[in-house]
Parts: sequence; C-alpha cells; structure tokens
Amino acid sequence: MIKSVQLLNKIASNIKYRNLIKFILTRYFKNQVGNQKFCIISNDCWGAEMYKLLNRPFNTPFIGLMLMSPCYIQLLEDPQYYLNLPLNFISQSKYSEMQAINSGIKFPLGVLGDSQIEIHFLHYRSREEAKEKWERRLNRIDWNHLFIKYDCNKDYADKEMVERFVKMSHSNKVVFGKENFGCNEVILVDHCPYNAVKQFRSCFLNFNPVGWLKGEAFYKTKWERYIGKLAFKYL
Repeated sequence: MIKSVQLLNKIASNIKYRNLIKFILTRYFKNQVGNQKFCIISNDCWGAEMYKLLNRPFNTPFIGLMLMSPCYIQLLEDPQYYLNLPLNFISQSKYSEMQAINSGIKFPLGVLGDSQIEIHFLHYRSREEAKEKWERRLNRIDWNHLFIKYDCNKDYADKEMVERFVKMSHSNKVVFGKENFGCNEVILVDHCPYNAVKQFRSCFLNFNPVGWLKGEAFYKTKWERYIGKLAFKYL
C-alpha cells in the first residue's frame, strides 16, 4: 500500500496528470458502488455531482435547482404527498435573497400546488424546460432506495430546521454544515462552501459520500481516507 500511495503522490504532483488522477478515482468509485441502487434528494446541486461522478442517469428531479431550507424541510416531512402536487410557476419569491438573484440572472421559479414550497430552477433557461425535466425525472424516482442530503450551512437554515430533519424517519439521510446547532448528527465539513459543487468535493475530507450509498459513510482505513483527500483535490 505504501508504494501505491507514493506512486499516486508522484503522479498527482504533476499537473499534466490531473485528468489521469480523476479518471482513476472515477473508476475506483464506480467499482466501489457496483450495481447499488440509489435515488438522491438534495436541496442543491450536490446530488447531481454524485450522479455525474458515477455516470448514472438522473432518476431524481432534484437536479440543477435549489430549495430554501424552510421549503425543503417541509417537503421532506411528506415527500410523496408534495411531489405528487402539480408544478406551477410564479414570478415573485417569498425569499428576498433569491428574488434578488432572480432579478439579475432570471430563472424559472416553481411552486408545488398550493403548498408554497418554492423550487428555484437556477440552471434552466425556461419554464418549459424546467417543467419537462422535472416531470420526466419525477417519474423515475426509486422510492425504495432514497438517499437524502441536507446542507444546513445556508439558505435560511436554523437550529429548528436541523432538529426537524434529524427527527425524520428516512433511513438514509445526512446533514452537512459548518456548525452542528447542538445536533451531533450534523457532519462538520472542513472548507464547507456555499457552492454545492465545491461542497461535494469538500465533504470527502470528513465523510465518504460514495461509501454512504453502501451504508459505509465514514472511512475505516488510512487508504480510504487518502483516497478521500485525493478526491477533494482532483475531482
């Protein structure tokens, strides 16, 4: 194992081999997961990064969008009910932060039925595109293999919402943050950025997101932890 680590360090030290390291890591993680089924619900783009890493089709509608914490926690308390509500569109967000962003870059703003649960389709160009992809991926949800991720570091999150999330009965759930709000279940992530793509990489330092899909959320060996450090640096 020592020779393997030395070899990877040597390769990683040369910038022109960055893509090679990424390729090796991707193959490693795909082999680790194998045929394991999963369907990720996420309040931001973190879940999409997992699908991309493992080259899996999107079997979840939570791709390219954001939900503010109050809406996300409400949805998670009865996801089958809320996700069966029709997707409508509105022009004004109840969240001043998101309304300010929308005023600048313009993206579709959805709401589920009359629930007031807002969905910010940040990476979609039109309501038509957002609706088509939402409904198509919604039909692919695998309710028997849900994995639920929550970032309590942003988007109007607070202690009460974290406590509600922790109390939920979902079997496979994880919450990340810079502080734990008094809840030991919160995984403290070093370098925990607001950007979900960067946060996906950062969580490899303290958590094994790929192992999570197999019920092994934390590193057991020095080798696994070293792979996590490489993932943080090169993915």
